Amino acid sequence: MIARKGSLFAAIVLMLSAWPAAAQQSTKAVFYTNWYAQAEHGGFYQAVAEGTYQKQGLDVDVKMGGPQINVLQLLLAGQADLVMGYDLQTIKAIEQGLPVVTVATTFQKDPAVLIAHPGVAALSDLKTRTLLIGQASETTFWPWLKAKYGFTDAQKRPYAFSVQQYLVDQNVAQQGYLTSEPFTIEKAGIK
Repeated sequence: MIARKGSLFAAIVLMLSAWPAAAQQSTKAVFYTNWYAQAEHGGFYQAVAEGTYQKQGLDVDVKMGGPQINVLQLLLAGQADLVMGYDLQTIKAIEQGLPVVTVATTFQKDPAVLIAHPGVAALSDLKTRTLLIGQASETTFWPWLKAKYGFTDAQKRPYAFSVQQYLVDQNVAQQGYLTSEPFTIEKAGIK
């Protein structure tokens, strides 16, 4: 979870345990997830439904992200108090001098994956493949893949958040989420 540096909400999150909930005035906060509502976001929605935030003096509005929503821009523009981001996205933002800070993590490891057809034994084997990469990944892990493995922008195509192109083309590898695309691909009969 990323917040604007110096954000009142970030300070409140860090100090919640110091104040009894009854002594707090309800603080409004807007939180954007990184994608459409999905299992990984369930806890945030459940906390609203069960009143967990409210019990801690917070009035949290959880909003869905999606493929056309740049949550970091919304955060920096003051349209969000917290956003679900990515580790590399935060590092790049800090490198650029943007006033952001990580206030919490929800995964021990990033669930982003590259999915390849059988026969690919290592990331370096993907140099000869067409890679479907999403727009947000162009500023997170894509620069690292290019620097580390020599991938090129010429082999990259837009990831359309569907496994269809992967299913019909053995030369395609694509990005995905460990908890989503591999399951869909296996349901379609490909290991």
